[in-house]
This record gives sequence, C-alpha cells and structure tokens, in this order.
Amino acid sequence: MLRLSDDWSFAVDPEQSRLWLRPQGSWGFEVTCVPTEVRTAEGLKQRYAPTLRVEDLFFDGSAWRELLGQEELQHGPWDGDGEPFARLTVIEPGELYEAHARVTAIRGTDVEVTLTAQADVFLDEGHDKKVPLELVAAIPFEGVTFRYRATGLAGRDPEGHAVELLRPHLDPSGFAPPEAERLEPGLYVARFSPLAEDRREESVTASPEELALQKSARELLEGMLAQGWLELEGEGLDTLVAPFVEVLETGGRGASRAERVVDWLLDRDEVAEFHASDEDLGRVLDKFWG
Repeated sequence: MLRLSDDWSFAVDPEQSRLWLRPQGSWGFEVTCVPTEVRTAEGLKQRYAPTLRVEDLFFDGSAWRELLGQEELQHGPWDGDGEPFARLTVIEPGELYEAHARVTAIRGTDVEVTLTAQADVFLDEGHDKKVPLELVAAIPFEGVTFRYRATGLAGRDPEGHAVELLRPHLDPSGFAPPEAERLEPGLYVARFSPLAEDRREESVTASPEELALQKSARELLEGMLAQGWLELEGEGLDTLVAPFVEVLETGGRGASRAERVVDWLLDRDEVAEFHASDEDLGRVLDKFWG
C-alpha cells in the first residue's frame, strides 16, 4: 500500500513492481500502483497510478537473504550523486526527502519493504510539496542480472563462468543455476533467479524498546482475533507483528489512523478478513497505542 498524506491510498500492483540487487553492493526497487480514483483538494475525482523508484541503496551482505534488516535513513533529498536516488511520479517526477527505507520480511521471493518520507507530488494545495508518504509493500525480487565476457575456455561453459564471477560478491547458493544468454560472440547476460526464503525481521536482534513494542503489537493483534475483528490465513500472526509496529508507529489518531491500519492489514497475505469499523478500531488504537 502506498499512502500520500492522510487521504490518498493506492494498492501496489505486484506484477508491475520489482526489487533488484547489484553484485557491487547496492539494491533498489520500483513499485507501480493500481489505478485508483481519489478526490483532489478542489473536490474533483481523478484517477492516478503512482510509480515510485528508489535506486542505489547500500547493501553490505554476502547472500541475497541478508537484505532482511537492511535500513537506510537520510536527511535531505535522495537525489543520487553518491547517495540513493528516489523519484515519485503521479503526474510528474518529484523528489523524496527525509526518507527511511527498511526491509522487514522475506516471504518466498517477495521482499517486504517499508518506506516513510516526504515527497513532492505537484498536484493540488493538499498534495504539493513535501507530502507525507508511506509505503508498505511485498515486492517481487527479480534476482541478479549482469553482462559479462566469456571467451576461450570460459566460453565453453558461460553459465559456470557467470557463477565464478558472482561468487566474490554474492553467495551463488541462494540462486538457481543461471541462464546465460549470448548477445554477440563472447558477450553474455547472466540471470540468477532467487531460491525461496521465509524470514522475518524478528530474527534480527532487537533492542529492549523494540521487543516491548512488538509485545504490545502482538497483544493488540491477539485481542482483535479474540473479538472476531481479525481473521487470518493459517498461522500468520508471527509474520505480522514486526511490520505492524512500523505501521502503528507512523502516528495519527482516530478513524483516519484506523483506515490506514485496515488498508495495510487487508493488503497482507496473512489476513483473510477484517470486520470492525474504522470508528471502533480508531477508539481502540487511541486507547492502547497512544
């Protein structure tokens, strides 16, 4: 889910979104939202499908699964030039400021990313410059792709040569055997598809404060289950807890915050149904989460 300010929310289209990893130590992602009708500050109904692209986030792992827990926080704009580069496009590209990106879970080959920032939207009085932005999305990881040369003996086994080129940067065991496409004599492109993982951020060492927040979030989810407000698909509670803290900690009050929380819950694979009204949930959140 991508939210802009308190009143616009857009579901992320997973088929049009992707996350990538570069062997040289960077990662990035691009999400495209489902076309959605929203109401402008002038009261007009308009239909938009925002896109968000973030590049050159620092990666210091040796295996792709070590994306879990990667975090980047920066003051000022993400505008490249040795720093991450980010652009939000609703009608025209706009910069992101005070951005905080974090990988909170890996489910299969989907990587869950949370991002909070201020974004230039350039649309109307309520959605112009430095608009609050929040992204919580499970983004398909496309793996690793690079071009390389293989001549002589290496040209007899271009796939094996690609594995040896990848090995000093990333552990090849996290990927299926590569596909090597010949572009021209001696020039190939290797594509490494990831093998499925199932990890969540709770496996990363958490501070006492984070553990206390996770405990409170779990109790809140368990209370909603007991009340019949929340229905889960299978045993999905554990994977909800840590990212649920992130959503609750973004602030807000009343039905407005509750609507954001419900949108996030219904966007999760673990959640089957949610039955409470925004008003009822808002009162509970205001009482138990400040």
